[in-house]
Amino acid sequence: MIFYSIDHEKLKEMLQKKIKDKIFLDVLFTIIDSTDYGVNDNINFLKNQEIRRVKTLNINNKEKKIKEIESIPLYNKGKGLPIGSMTSQIMAIFYLNDVAHYIKEKLHCKYYIRYMDDGVILSNDKEYLKKCLNVIRELVKEYKLTLNKKTGIINVIKDGMEFLGFRYYIWHNKVIMKVKNQTKKGLNVK
Repeated sequence: MIFYSIDHEKLKEMLQKKIKDKIFLDVLFTIIDSTDYGVNDNINFLKNQEIRRVKTLNINNKEKKIKEIESIPLYNKGKGLPIGSMTSQIMAIFYLNDVAHYIKEKLHCKYYIRYMDDGVILSNDKEYLKKCLNVIRELVKEYKLTLNKKTGIINVIKDGMEFLGFRYYIWHNKVIMKVKNQTKKGLNVK
């Protein structure tokens, strides 16, 4: 949920260190600040419209659908990037770029994979992973972020792992990738 969590002031500070063109920065800052002006009104309007539509449907899981719609988050002032904007994707990747470099270069994580705010570190050394997790937990605080409740150390061989909407398992020394049911529902796949 990094799109809802990115701190505007921290991101602007980071961008100013890399970009010197004032006009370009003004455009980026307008995009960043756009979540502070009326976007929650639009989200609430669309949520209410969709809830009214679902209530008219003849389906079994109506209450569950309504709860899913109601759980769509709103933006806090000074936080978040607009969803759907290519610039938001780029800025979200940029926002955690220094964290990714720290993980690779300072923690020396050989097997580190990241897309936006979804990351995986693979290692056979559980104590090393505990150390990395503690360091990363502190590091993201500098970016005014926290690790989510899914974050932890797991045995991939025994339990598999989730990453980018897929579940990965090791079976007979092969990696098996399955689409999560939640991802299927989001894509309308059966």
